[in-house]
This record gives sequence, C-alpha cells and structure tokens, in this order.
Amino acid sequence: MVYLVGGYLLTPDQVLQWCQDHNIQDPTPVSTTLVVNCWLRERSIATRLLAVTFRKEDLYLVVTARRNDGNATATEFEPLKEDDHALLVKRQMDVGDIEFVTVPNPYGY
Repeated sequence: MVYLVGGYLLTPDQVLQWCQDHNIQDPTPVSTTLVVNCWLRERSIATRLLAVTFRKEDLYLVVTARRNDGNATATEFEPLKEDDHALLVKRQMDVGDIEFVTVPNPYGY
C-alpha cells in the first residue's frame, strides 16, 4: 500500500517569499510548516503545507488531495489529478503558476 499526496510544489525560497507577501513573519526552516499551517487554518483555507523530499530535493507541498492505493508502489502509481478543489486552494493562496504533482509516501515509509 502506498500513501499518495497531491498538490503544488514550492521551493523554500518560494515559501519565504509567499510568507513575506502575506505579512507572515519570516519563519525559521523548523517552524515554516507550523507558521503557514496556522495562517491557513485561521483563514479556513482547506489545505496544509507539508515538507517533502521530491526528485531528491527538499521542497514544500501545498496538499490538495490524498489517498491510499493498495495496488501501487512508490514508483508505479496513478497520479492524483488537479481538480476544482485544488484550483480553488491555489487561488485562495495566490501562489501563481506552480506545478501540481503527486508525492508517494511523503513521510518516508
């Protein structure tokens, strides 16, 4: 079984710029997801920011979808789709034109 999460990829620099653009105090790398997720929750934006390793890079994912896939492996799976919910979150966060991806096993197991 593989746990899949889908959403929008952001680099650490993009997250810091987004925080500055939204008047969020510059978070430390350790507190970035905590600070951003509190901001999102306070505004009732139905997403969260997740630190992930993707394509061997440490990045952030604005999570818009998730599912368990009992037939998939970490390298062979059907990607999640960018849907209306994902597009709504993208607009609410005002993150611009960024890539939608599926990350298998984001917690490393």
